[in-house]
Amino acid sequence: MTLIIGTISKNSIVLTSDGLSTPNPLTGRGVSSSDYQKIFPLLGTPVAIAHYGLNILGKREVSEVVGGFAAQYAELIQKSSVIDIAKTFVEFVKADVQLTLNDPTNEGIIGFWITGFSPKRSKPKLYEIYWPNQIIPKSCKGLVIVGDGKEFIMPYLGKALGPFHPDQVYAYKGDYVRQYHDRLYNAAEAEQMRQGKRIFGGSKHQLTITRKECSWVIGPS
Repeated sequence: MTLIIGTISKNSIVLTSDGLSTPNPLTGRGVSSSDYQKIFPLLGTPVAIAHYGLNILGKREVSEVVGGFAAQYAELIQKSSVIDIAKTFVEFVKADVQLTLNDPTNEGIIGFWITGFSPKRSKPKLYEIYWPNQIIPKSCKGLVIVGDGKEFIMPYLGKALGPFHPDQVYAYKGDYVRQYHDRLYNAAEAEQMRQGKRIFGGSKHQLTITRKECSWVIGPS
């Protein structure tokens, strides 16, 4: 029950997510919300973590897990590259992830993006990890989309959408990327409505990352 759009351009990263969250239908565990936070800026740094998939890890909500990581490794996060932060995060969460996946009532995946700027580096990076199949951080470029809601954007990934084209996003400035995300998100909402489904939705959240900082464009309430 997620749609997250990410774009890594020459000078910035833009992340856009929905806010829909639903509990596990078998156990009732999980969070029911239309304003669920799936993007987590690591305060004081140009780095953020985005999450998709199961939202309870072990016995904790994802927000608590990410907050615990940020607190425990605050000094390391300030000094480390994005790839090293991603590798440290994998080690931090793997016990909770395995506990979650070992529960037969939990069906699905657990995925994260770790993205931003490394110290003294000018190019942004985005690394994806997800269990059970991709636990080594994978570098992603350009336009990246995850979540069940991706099916509604697929028709627009190989062609222009108005003045925007997925093959040209690396050259786009941050405000232009945000406009592109809004077009994609609105197109996905319209297609979802046309099909009579509710796979993603609720509040839209959007974050921009520059070399200096993470800034909410539309933050969670």
